[in-house]
Amino acid sequence: MSMPKNCYEIAYNLVAQFKELGIYDDSTIIFMSDHGAHRDRVLSNGSSPIFIVKQPGESHDSIQFNNAPVSLEDFMGTIAVNAGLSDPGQYGTSVYDFKEGDERVRYTYERLYDKRLPVVYTKGYMTYMVKFNAYAKYVVTDTVDDNIGINPLNSDSHIEILPMKEYFG
Repeated sequence: MSMPKNCYEIAYNLVAQFKELGIYDDSTIIFMSDHGAHRDRVLSNGSSPIFIVKQPGESHDSIQFNNAPVSLEDFMGTIAVNAGLSDPGQYGTSVYDFKEGDERVRYTYERLYDKRLPVVYTKGYMTYMVKFNAYAKYVVTDTVDDNIGINPLNSDSHIEILPMKEYFG
């Protein structure tokens, strides 16, 4: 097996350390990227974020692929299921709630500044106003042209504007 590159090398090394410590088989391991692509390149057939889950008791010699589309919304539900919470559904869907080939509505979020909303300041060492104070929530579509040119602040658009509470930059 050849050595993976960049972020894959980090994941590979982490899994190898779990195996060396003898905790791999009993561990839940989740790897997830932050996003797949920005609005001008959002395609459901190629910009899904990576979401890798290994449950306790599972052991594979290689990654098992599933092309069922995932969203950030699936993360909390997946954590809740793996934590063994009594009602994990209250935290949203999990990757165990759908299967390959299911039709799903997925969303992406774009940061923006909306003058109708309060200013947001960063949290941490240097406090300053950031250039974003909201998120525009879009449905991920199969066609780039469906999203390009949409003004999220136009009242005619069918985009949900979500105010930021705080920003860690």
